[in-house]
Amino acid sequence: MNSIGKRIYEKRKEQNMTLKDVQTLADVPTSTLNTIEKGKSQPSAETIIKLSELFKCTTDWLLKGTQNHSLPDSQAQSSMEREYLEAFQMLSDYDQEEILRIIKLKLELKKARESSNTGTSGNINSSSIA
Repeated sequence: MNSIGKRIYEKRKEQNMTLKDVQTLADVPTSTLNTIEKGKSQPSAETIIKLSELFKCTTDWLLKGTQNHSLPDSQAQSSMEREYLEAFQMLSDYDQEEILRIIKLKLELKKARESSNTGTSGNINSSSIA
């Protein structure tokens, strides 16, 4: 039977990651990962979730070895998306709201440009963004 440690090891090697890479990217200590991969301990739920996100696979696959182990593209995050999310989460509530207003403004500008053949943005209603 293929163990969870073996599946984690296989995914890590498949993605050319070292134990240190996993520690840096998923905040899982190398010693913890090493004992899990060797089958000497079982990962916590938090560790399983972190690893599934890092390896872009389902928690079911890590836990049970089910056939369909890749996440749909809509659920998989790139390293850049994870970096954006981590940075966003470190901001204050006020700064997060400000970033969301900026994103909404950018999306409205993009939509206006796409709907205009001349390339001008047209009138943007900034009150709808606040």
